[in-house]
Amino acid sequence: MTFAQGHARSAATLGTVRKGPPPIFGKMDDTFPSLHGWTDGQLVRVHIVVSPTHAHERACAAPEALDDLRCSFSEGGKRASDAPAFPDPKLLQPHWTTDGQRLLGAGLWSFPALQPVLAEGLDRAVTVACEVRILGRAMIQFRLRESDTWMGAAKPWDYGRFESCALSTWSDAPKPPGM
Repeated sequence: MTFAQGHARSAATLGTVRKGPPPIFGKMDDTFPSLHGWTDGQLVRVHIVVSPTHAHERACAAPEALDDLRCSFSEGGKRASDAPAFPDPKLLQPHWTTDGQRLLGAGLWSFPALQPVLAEGLDRAVTVACEVRILGRAMIQFRLRESDTWMGAAKPWDYGRFESCALSTWSDAPKPPGM
């Protein structure tokens, strides 16, 4: 794979770098299907690779609350006045599953199993197995690090609330195609 092909693949996976919000921004109605076939109210099991830096650096932006959950930022990357503080279980953050599915989830860092990850200041990633209650879909902006440019998603993100999470091993996690 050439550098250009890799860059194009990464951009397609992560989103499109935009100045300002995507054309449609915020909560989507039921006519927008899930990219992963998930339905509102469904409890899905996912594996996510996380590190301590994800806890404080990954962020999303949406113009309003999504159900009772909230991104840290509103339109234009301005901190939302009603944004919950980390590690509030209502704080939404962008995540990717080990098999490449993207998910906007709230409450990941509130589980006791993840507290050692934060407390020990691990400089490595760990895999967690979680159950997430899907609540809907939304067009958002996101960033992976504080120094990153905000990116807008070309398609809606599924969002939901983490209902359980535990440390996992890579061997029991689904892997992306080709691995």
